Amino acid sequence: MIGTKISRCASANDLQNRFGIKLTSQSTNLLLTFHRSFKNLLFAVLVSLIFSPCINSQPVELQFEEIPIEESTPTSIQYIYQDRIGYLWFATWSGLYKYDGYSFTSYKHDVEDTTSIMDNTLSVVYEDKEGIIWIGSRLGLERFEPKSETFIHYTPNPSDTGDNKSNQIWAIHEDKNGILWIGSGNGLYKFDKASEKFTSTKYLKTDPSDTTNISVQSFFADRKGSLWIGTDKGLHKFNLEKARFDSTIGFTSHEPSYFNLENKKYTKYWNYSINRYKPVTSGADQRINSIIAREDGVIWMGTEGGLVEFNPQEKIYTSYLYNPNNPLNCVTSICHDVVSGAIWLATLDGLYSFDTNLKKFTRYNSEANFVYSERSGTLWIGTKTEIKKLNRTKQPFKTYPTGVAVQSITKGKAGTLWLLTFKGEVRFDIQPDKIVSHFSGKDLVWFVWNLRGDISYRRETGGLYILDTLGNQVFSLDPNMEDYINSASQGYNTKTAYWCGIENGDLDLWDHKTNTVKNVKNFKRRINTIFEDSSGLLWISTFMGNLFCYNPKEDTSVEFIYDPRTPSGLSGNIVNTIYEDKKGRLWFATNNGLNRFDRSTSSFIHFGEKNGFPSNSIHGILEDEHGYLWISTIKGITKFNPETNKLKNFDTSYGIDPPAD
Repeated sequence: MIGTKISRCASANDLQNRFGIKLTSQSTNLLLTFHRSFKNLLFAVLVSLIFSPCINSQPVELQFEEIPIEESTPTSIQYIYQDRIGYLWFATWSGLYKYDGYSFTSYKHDVEDTTSIMDNTLSVVYEDKEGIIWIGSRLGLERFEPKSETFIHYTPNPSDTGDNKSNQIWAIHEDKNGILWIGSGNGLYKFDKASEKFTSTKYLKTDPSDTTNISVQSFFADRKGSLWIGTDKGLHKFNLEKARFDSTIGFTSHEPSYFNLENKKYTKYWNYSINRYKPVTSGADQRINSIIAREDGVIWMGTEGGLVEFNPQEKIYTSYLYNPNNPLNCVTSICHDVVSGAIWLATLDGLYSFDTNLKKFTRYNSEANFVYSERSGTLWIGTKTEIKKLNRTKQPFKTYPTGVAVQSITKGKAGTLWLLTFKGEVRFDIQPDKIVSHFSGKDLVWFVWNLRGDISYRRETGGLYILDTLGNQVFSLDPNMEDYINSASQGYNTKTAYWCGIENGDLDLWDHKTNTVKNVKNFKRRINTIFEDSSGLLWISTFMGNLFCYNPKEDTSVEFIYDPRTPSGLSGNIVNTIYEDKKGRLWFATNNGLNRFDRSTSSFIHFGEKNGFPSNSIHGILEDEHGYLWISTIKGITKFNPETNKLKNFDTSYGIDPPAD
């Protein structure tokens, strides 16, 4: 077998029919290899002699980012899928891979682990309405359990030893009733998730001598409740509402054949193909590997006979060949380009795009097994050895290099932002849209988190000063306090005073009018964060998970302790940021999820990966003018709607730099 394209698009019997040559099992691979080489050579010669209006003769150069899944482990990419969270799943011939935008997690068969994936030769990935990931392999159907990262195995036909390929899963689709439709190498199955049982559909042939299987390759569900089924013998339409097959148009003329579903017979008719460039010469041209539909209702199919446009209203087919001079025009995968509106094709001859208005193909400098356009418009190409990525969208995020990792950002006065880095402070002016100054080295003593405008303590020529965000001195400190200031871990400028947290857990109050420091309370552990809410309460987090709510007027405090056994408690043992939105809701960014404080019950509501966040490690929170919260995590930025709890994730494909090492 020569790669996925030959195995999925054409069999040895197909080549015999095409060329009239009897192939032995020993000569099949050699002949196919020769045919591929000869085909490419012939194509190059013919292009130089014949001008074709529907294809660019020279491939267009694109700058792909090449992403090897595993070092020194080539693999053939069979299928690419993006789930609702944003993870990309890759079904390959060496296992299943999940990509979070930064790194891969692999899932492979382990003979000593019955909960591992059943087989490494995979063909399809699908997510149902409940967020469950299903995988099709050559041995059956797999259900992925995210918490345990294990797999549950389902076999459509346990009696099949592999001869009729009924357990080889090519396609998966869920209808509105939650039923999974499974396309196999030997027909169509229904899978009831509640009972975990399969129901087989029977294909009854009018010719008893016909012993070939009907392989279901792809699905598409339209808005009217019909399921379009791409098989190796043409296109079928199944009415999900009436549970029946409707009369459907195929590619060649044959005697009527029949489907039997739950003891009901329905007729399917083949019609002659309307092919713009060449007549259909073999039944293999009926094979449909991929189906998509446009908003205008037109269905596009990637077949072994080229790209096919089908108008369901007029019941008219039109075929387009990316290489009219080549007897093989196998299209293994197609997808809709959300950026340009074109159609991308993975073919035996590599990567193509098709302009549906000009009816024109463009060839590109890449081989391709599978092509997929994710929601952001980023194009992913799976090849025999690696993944290629092409980002063609205008990036919504702009990067401002600082040369060092940024720890935190606070808003200053007059349109300024102040950034704390590991090497000092950076001032950014929003109006000129640029970094205007750096403060580093011995001049920087302490960065103060606050929303009031004063930003840092600095020593200059032996003196200690508090400066505002415009660089103006607010007041000076006693030089004898230098050691004390260096032991400070956090500070916050409230409406009435400066609060200072010390390494030993002391909370001190600084009176800048009298230039005195008063110890208020000791929280026994290093203070990491101080925040004053709109009611005047101080929220103080300490090292290793203690959170306190301190009332300065009454000099009382309430402690919230991280305990994984308490579902309504704080979800993480490190609080990175405390934030209050415009509606007075308090949010806590922790190392184990986002927390919202319920004042009425003094409990916490948790959000994290289970809700769609790319990571549970939450670092920053900001609110925009529309009330959306922008959440920074170690795996990207999330736009979160606190009213509906819906979110959108942005990773490196949107222009966000990966985290610093």
